Amino acid sequence: MGFLSYYNISGDILINIDERVADFCKQKLKHPILKVQGHLQEVSERTYELSVQIRGNLNINIEQGLDDICSRQFERPIHRIHGLLRQVNERAYEPEIVAIGPYHRAKESTKMMEEHKHRYLKNLINSKPLQEYRAAMSELENEACEYYVEPIGLNDDKGKFVDMMILDGCFIIELLRKNNMSELREKDDIIFKFDWMLSSLQRDLLLLENQMPFKVLCKLFDLVEAPNQHSRLAYLVCCFFKNLFPGMTIDEDKVDETKDDVGHLLGLIHSRWHNLGSQQNDAKVRKIQRDRKFLCASTLKEAGVVFKKGENLSLFAIEFQKGKLRIPQLTFEDRTETIFRNFLAYEQYSKKPQERFVTDYINFLGRLIGSEGDVDLLCEYSIIDNWMGDTKAISDIFRKINECITVESPESRYSMVFEKLNTHCNKRGGCGSKFGIINHQYTTVP
Repeated sequence: MGFLSYYNISGDILINIDERVADFCKQKLKHPILKVQGHLQEVSERTYELSVQIRGNLNINIEQGLDDICSRQFERPIHRIHGLLRQVNERAYEPEIVAIGPYHRAKESTKMMEEHKHRYLKNLINSKPLQEYRAAMSELENEACEYYVEPIGLNDDKGKFVDMMILDGCFIIELLRKNNMSELREKDDIIFKFDWMLSSLQRDLLLLENQMPFKVLCKLFDLVEAPNQHSRLAYLVCCFFKNLFPGMTIDEDKVDETKDDVGHLLGLIHSRWHNLGSQQNDAKVRKIQRDRKFLCASTLKEAGVVFKKGENLSLFAIEFQKGKLRIPQLTFEDRTETIFRNFLAYEQYSKKPQERFVTDYINFLGRLIGSEGDVDLLCEYSIIDNWMGDTKAISDIFRKINECITVESPESRYSMVFEKLNTHCNKRGGCGSKFGIINHQYTTVP
């Protein structure tokens, strides 16, 4: 790149030389040739100096870039969604009514909630001065900045970042407390008067780009309630989202996450959801080939597979026994795609394949759904509870989501289910029939 830059700049200089030579020829100079040669030498020396300077600047930039890479932490919990995911449905990664953290603060639709943030903060500082919150957050400022992948744009004024942590963090804590203790709610608190606002807040607080460090929330919670009661904070978080994740543990004694175990709210809910799903026999998980195809629900039914609504509380407890495929019911509503997409994005940044259980689930269900007819079939057996009404929309969503799965688990939690379905379909149709496709293209690797 340095050579190209030097060549291009040299080319530009030579063009200027030609123009200046023409100017010299037009003038009646006493020694035109000598003057032109002298000018050429002068420009040549200048060109060399420029090239040295350019190469020096490039070296400085490269060295600086290498220093930045060495000092940068690539495992920062609060990422920006990469383009492959964002380009399919950008809205799924952006907040509707509340911006948390620095990434979306300029979004116009979130301005209304800023007033409610200040109202909630005022409730808290009535019992403890604001300066105590600022002092506590100043201690975490540098560490909190490291949670964000991109520059946060508040570095010029250190006080702004501290105030942002206080305002956003106290809003979340007071929201969680009011949700759990109705006696704390004011009569004019519209957040708890309108279901759509709570629904949108649940959605927005589960966006990967709309997070703040859980350590910040824990520090603020120490000031709001008794110190070091972080398991209670995790309990309040689970209570707030419990209607979205049926079966998730919300017993305060069993919610033992601390500020060191999770990075943010999305990570906390993911870990609780994973613990619920891990009740399955993970020891049976086996590696499977990447080059695999799977028959859709309608074709599996033709092969004699009986679909049943699973009764397990875990959404991920899919099993196939004695010709019956049991899948727990999935309620599909307006927020479902957004929640799935953000969990998928979270898992794609994870280095632990065993934590990509949402990816495995979406991949499995997406292979069952190849058309509107497959959605209708799953609705018929109450495997999908369709709140959207449009079966084509659900079919399209699963197709598009699966197209965006750029990192598949090398070990699928459903490999044994696939293997059993494979055996069943081969018995029914043989390798020469359409049911033999599973045996040919989807086999387990010992």
